[in-house]
This record gives sequence, C-alpha cells and structure tokens, in this order.
Amino acid sequence: MVRPLRIRIVGGSIAGLFAAILLDRQGMDVRIYERSGADLSGRGAGLTGGRELFDAIHKIGCSNVSRLSVLSDRQVMLDQQGGVVADQPASGSRFSWDLLYRTARAKLSDNQYVQGRHVVRVEHLEDGAAVVFKDGEQERADLVIGADGVASVVRQLVDPDHFANDYAGYAAWRILLPEQQLPQGLSSMRNALVAFSWPGIQSIGYMVPGGAGEIEPGRRRYSWGWYRPASARELTSLFTTADGHRFEYSLPPGSMSEERVEEFRRDAAALLPPQFAEITQSEHRPWIQGIFDYLPRRLVAGRVVLLGDAGALARPHVGMGTSKAAGDAVALATALGAAGTIGEALRAFERDRLASAQWLVMRSREIGASLRLAG
Repeated sequence: MVRPLRIRIVGGSIAGLFAAILLDRQGMDVRIYERSGADLSGRGAGLTGGRELFDAIHKIGCSNVSRLSVLSDRQVMLDQQGGVVADQPASGSRFSWDLLYRTARAKLSDNQYVQGRHVVRVEHLEDGAAVVFKDGEQERADLVIGADGVASVVRQLVDPDHFANDYAGYAAWRILLPEQQLPQGLSSMRNALVAFSWPGIQSIGYMVPGGAGEIEPGRRRYSWGWYRPASARELTSLFTTADGHRFEYSLPPGSMSEERVEEFRRDAAALLPPQFAEITQSEHRPWIQGIFDYLPRRLVAGRVVLLGDAGALARPHVGMGTSKAAGDAVALATALGAAGTIGEALRAFERDRLASAQWLVMRSREIGASLRLAG
C-alpha cells in the first residue's frame, strides 16, 4: 500500500465524494474543494443503478440508499398523436441522486469538504502537485484528483493539447414534476419508461424517487426530458438567464425568461405527444442541459489524475455517467491500496479505466448519431 498521502480533490460531486470517503478509510489526508457554495443535493433526479455504482455504494456504506428504488416494469413508445405504438416488458430501477449525495456527504467533516473554494488551475511540482485558488493562494499535495466535471480546470494540465469538450449539436430541456401533477394521459403509464422519437426529436419520461428518497406512490417525481437540436451559436442565447447572466454549459432551473418558456410550450404543443406537451404547461419551468462529450487520450499526468466526467464525458443516452464516476473512485482507491508507489498506482489505474472510458464515450456518440438529434 502507498504510504499515507496528502490528497486534494477538485470537485465535490459523486466522483470526488466517493474517492474522498474511500481514501480517508485508507488513512489518507483528504480534502475536497468544491467551487459552488450552494447545496448540490438539488441538482440530481433519478439514478439508474449499474453494477459499478451498486458496488461503490456498498463500499462507502450507503447500501440503504440503493434499496429505496422506484421500479419500472415496461417501456412504452408513443406516436405524435399520443397513441401507444409499442408496449413491452422492460425492468429498471432508479434511486435518488439527492439522497445518495446527502448520505455520502455526511460521511465527511466540513474540514474535509470545503465549499465555495474556487480552484482555477493545478500545477505540477517535482514531488507532487499544487492547487491554485482564485484568490491566488496555493496548496501543495502529494496527489491531486480532478473530479470537477464537465467544466474541469484540472483536465487542461493532464492533456494540454486536448482538453476541450465537443458539443454534440443538441440540448436537453428537462422538467422534474411532482407525481401529483402528472398528466392524466400518463397515469396508466406511471410505472413505465415512456418515450417518443422522431428524426431530430427524442423525449423520455419516467418516475424517480422524491427529493428525500420517497418511493411511495403519490410522493415520487416524474423526470421528463426533450432532446432538441441547437447550433453552437444558439447556446449563448439558450444559456442566458432572464436577468442576463450567462452560463457556459447549462441553464439552471427557474432562470428562463417568460418569452422563452412560452416559445418552448408552443413548440411542445406542435411537435410532441399531448401527454408530454401537457407537462410543459405546468408551473415548473424547464432547465436546459447542453449535450457535450469528451474522448480522453489519458487520465494521468505526473501526480494528477482525472475521475468521472472530468476524465471522460459521455452523452447521457448510455445512462452510465454516475456508475463510471463511482467506478473510477473505487479503482483509484484499489490501485493506491495495492501499489508500492504513487506512480505505480496511477499507471495501474489508467490501464484499468482508460479503454472502458473511451468505449463509453464512443458508444454514446453512436446512440446520439442514430437518433439524428444534431441540428
């Protein structure tokens, strides 16, 4: 096992959290720096549990979260008029991202999980790496983990000539609806994954747990999304709030202008099955997620390693992003626990994770291309 290390983690979502918990148990000095000062638990909805995610949840002692699942027993395809064109058995389970985040976060002290601390870059040192903060302060570490997601600042140090995300040519408009407000036309399909696909359009809805992990009928939420073409030039407008603030990769809930909401509703009424169009008429305004991907050439450079979306960003069609992030954290902890040196551990981690990460990104591109969603 590698000697106890001073490890600093940039990014406090699932990959960073899981890595910190596992490495803390190995006796490492771990600390997460999360840029956002807000509670992250409102940022997720339902998680599809893959093998790696369930394994990681068990390893960090959060198995109770995965047992609070909403089950779906079939998949229904609608036509544009709202008729059912296919209805077939298809089992699936989804549990609460919010509950998982809060449960995992509670396993770290406030000294180990620092919010509102903005890391602007990471630098190589002869015997480690340094994180540099927005206020100019620096902190040295034996190992720096980049778990800072789609907007990663750590990735540029790992591969300076290949660090930018690729825009896929479309965005997802999303609404999370309380189950009590589910349109009547979907009431008989509340235990199904419901989808509508047409060239340039894909829309999907399914039930997920409530914000605190509630799985009882009537207390759950309905997660709905609509993938729509959008040119790169349009993103500037799409990701600008009603008061003029500009975001780079998404538009958060509640910030869309009234004019754009009304345009969105008109488009939905013209293009979507009536059951889905009715969702857009609810009081819950959509948020927008730009669809990007990143195909990595490496995950390690010196004493710096990338996990989760910072290392390899796949489009959401494969539904494995959180599982991959959790698997990365377990793989890194395993490598550090088995190797004699940091370099040996990082080489083992990259051998274990790079090829599968590349496959995941390429597979997500293939699915996206088959849906013909790009404008």
